Amino acid sequence: MTRFDALLDWYSTLSPVTLSQAGDYYHCDAQFKDPFNEVVGVTAIKAVFEHMFSTTENPRFILHDRIKEGQQGLRWLRGRFKISY
Repeated sequence: MTRFDALLDWYSTLSPVTLSQAGDYYHCDAQFKDPFNEVVGVTAIKAVFEHMFSTTENPRFILHDRIKEGQQGLRWLRGRFKISY
């Protein structure tokens, strides 16, 4: 299994518990960008996902395609936002 495959597998099982393993997959100065965030560093990347877990119900990444171009990969997130009344 390549490191890329291992990263994508980590995303497929990402949870508040496995989030602590982010440093196993991201370099300390890694850049992370999605439609809502653009951050640098493992601590900031973990904060993005901590926020995701606190604001969505049952978020999960579902693999549609594995695209590897340089150091980039693609996954998609599925979940529902938590609504407080």
